[in-house]
Amino acid sequence: MMHYYQANDLPTMLSGIRRAPIVFGTDIRDMFLQIRFTEEDLYCHLFVFRGDPKEELKTYRFLRHPFGSAGSPCVAIYTVKRLAKDFENKYPFASSMVLASSIVDDIMGSAENEEEAIRILTQLWEIFASAKMKAARIFSNSKKVLKAFPVEDTATKLQLIQHEQDPKLSTLGMSYLPKTDQIGYRMKVPEDTDWMPRKILQVQARLYDPLGLSSPFRVKGILISRKPKKRPKNGTCQ
Repeated sequence: MMHYYQANDLPTMLSGIRRAPIVFGTDIRDMFLQIRFTEEDLYCHLFVFRGDPKEELKTYRFLRHPFGSAGSPCVAIYTVKRLAKDFENKYPFASSMVLASSIVDDIMGSAENEEEAIRILTQLWEIFASAKMKAARIFSNSKKVLKAFPVEDTATKLQLIQHEQDPKLSTLGMSYLPKTDQIGYRMKVPEDTDWMPRKILQVQARLYDPLGLSSPFRVKGILISRKPKKRPKNGTCQ
């Protein structure tokens, strides 16, 4: 039976890539647009459009879930988990990975060896293909795993970190570097600013860290926020 609350626990999911030596994952290309609306929901997704200001406005409706619709993430999560349940008997390991280690269109995990990782990724492709979904952006810390799939479907052209030539995969505020097998964070820090307690807390709040890995580095800012502040004569507390 499928429960109403489908979202996986973030710390459990993100820490799953460190359970075994071979890290791998994939995501679903244009996931929302692969899921059709039910007939009764079509009237809730109408919009008007005209290509020329002189033309009359025409009313259209979305036939598939667009990005930005409030219900699209929930429907997407339910869809992939329903697919996984349908393939539990045929592909138990791949199905369990979707059920326990996915967040909307991202699936990631780890395996004991490269052959196991390739087998699970191949099974994930078949599971999603049954619903006409395309799995892409495969990533791994193993070159053998990446070479087992077409280069256009791998994440070898991800964003570069600073001036290094190492690709990274970014998800939920974290960056995974397959080449060095490291997890890190990237955040813009203003250069010319007065580092008063308020500013430190503002910058620190920009870092989203569901696993708490950056806590040893953030604790000083937390301690600053707990110190009693003296209100200056001009009434502005920095």
